[in-house]
Amino acid sequence: MDRRKCTTELEQAKRRSVHMGFKSPLLARSAGGQESRSASSPVCVTSSSAHSQTVSQRPVGDTCQQQQHMMDTTRLQKEVAELEEQLREVEQQIYKLKDEGLDESELAEHITKLHEYNEIKDTAQMVLGHIATLQGVRTRDVYPKYRLELDD
Repeated sequence: MDRRKCTTELEQAKRRSVHMGFKSPLLARSAGGQESRSASSPVCVTSSSAHSQTVSQRPVGDTCQQQQHMMDTTRLQKEVAELEEQLREVEQQIYKLKDEGLDESELAEHITKLHEYNEIKDTAQMVLGHIATLQGVRTRDVYPKYRLELDD
């Protein structure tokens, strides 16, 4: 049975039950009214993309299940290959940075110095803002007086 027939049967079932409440094909109601996993009615799930799935009742070992397994395997293999490629690229970047003389131990010190610089710069911005307020001018008008550039 091909995938189109599996999908067509599902579409027909959807049309018949469009106004019925949702009932999971994976869960069956027990005598107490609670839902439980049903071992007697396996489900075939086929997907055409990562976001859409088609669910239909099929016996175990059916072509739909085999197709789903092959599609999942192919998708996972593709994802693994993409992740391995990303890993290789990151490792190449790390080796390149190490060749340029950069070291991970220097990174923490560099980050600390950047934080300190930003705090000093923020404080200077506040002081310039207060000076501009006292003089009744815009902050940008105060910059040339102290030989500062607006881009700094």
